[in-house]
Amino acid sequence: MKISEKCLVEIYSIDSEKFSVGEIVYQNNDIALFRLVNTQGQWDGFSIYKKECINNILYDTDYLKKINMYIQYWNKPKTINELEIFESEHSFLNFLQKLFEKQKLITVITKDKSIFLGYINSINDSSIFLDCIDDISATFDNQTEILLKDIIIANYDDIDNTLLNFVLNRY
Repeated sequence: MKISEKCLVEIYSIDSEKFSVGEIVYQNNDIALFRLVNTQGQWDGFSIYKKECINNILYDTDYLKKINMYIQYWNKPKTINELEIFESEHSFLNFLQKLFEKQKLITVITKDKSIFLGYINSINDSSIFLDCIDDISATFDNQTEILLKDIIIANYDDIDNTLLNFVLNRY
């Protein structure tokens, strides 16, 4: 089995449901050395496979396209994307309004432990309207209203949201 070089691949070996992602670094008739990539697009070590244990190699899947975009993110120059630091007291609503103004991708967790991912489309004194994102396909899903009194946590600028935002702004 000859594995194409200079591209990301999904490597299936022991379990047909699970795979590793990487690029071939070296191969001969018996073995293949892969430089691995983690789920966030960062280089993450090496694996040596006996070729007889490799069940399947996939190229150019939607998942690999997303990981390639993540790798591009890590290779671009970094800038600080923080909200301004507030010197006085502010409410939860004030912070959400700032996230809306900055069009930040946020993850909202509610009292009932529901999790929503998206961009705030509009906000008022009692609720936010979130344009929800499907994090698996990196596509817009639907719009939902979330009452402010039900929100217990709003995350932004974490690595998963930052990477997903990078992908969404490329489409």
